[in-house]
Amino acid sequence: MVELLNIADAVGVTHEYDIPIIKALTNKPVGLVGVPFPLKKVREELCPKVEKKQIICLGSMYRNGFVNLAALSEIGLPGAVDMYNLKEIEYIRLMKKYMPIPPISFKYTPRWEDFISHLNQSIMGLHLDFRQIWGRFALDCAAVRMPCIAPDNFYTQKRLFPRLCVSYQDIDGAAKLAKELLKNNSFYEEVMAYAESQLAFFDNESAKKRLLDLYNQI
Repeated sequence: MVELLNIADAVGVTHEYDIPIIKALTNKPVGLVGVPFPLKKVREELCPKVEKKQIICLGSMYRNGFVNLAALSEIGLPGAVDMYNLKEIEYIRLMKKYMPIPPISFKYTPRWEDFISHLNQSIMGLHLDFRQIWGRFALDCAAVRMPCIAPDNFYTQKRLFPRLCVSYQDIDGAAKLAKELLKNNSFYEEVMAYAESQLAFFDNESAKKRLLDLYNQI
């Protein structure tokens, strides 16, 4: 890895927390670039404004799925999951023996366009993932005009929804935030207004500018 970093003319990363780590391994320019996001296409073609259903979309069943289920149980609303394979349905069935899991609908959407159109129906997203990553799920949620509860180890979550950040094991904290969003329309609108003010940072043109700015440091 160190050899590859030093072959490159510059190194783009997807989380600001990675910058000091990578800088310690190379003398080449390092900067946050992120992943381009087709915001205009989402807003103008794929996801018009709709009346949201009282459903919480879970970011994953594989990545800390047990904690996501536990939080959903505390909240009490039905859930939706974009599944990777049929094992997830069996996993839910088995876990229902041990916790009061609300009804969960499963969709298989290999095309991202189908996934985000389905996401657009939910009232909020929940993804208690332990990885330190860019974290597209929070960005998907903001793009379809709904809040997301997730840890700040998602760069997108930290930037878009700072008031909705919790530890990836904080089931009570996640449930408390979800219930506040459901009962307090002003809070819901405030967090969404802030996310909206930050969305332009993630679109294709902004990502291109960050890449060119990094290139100009070579």
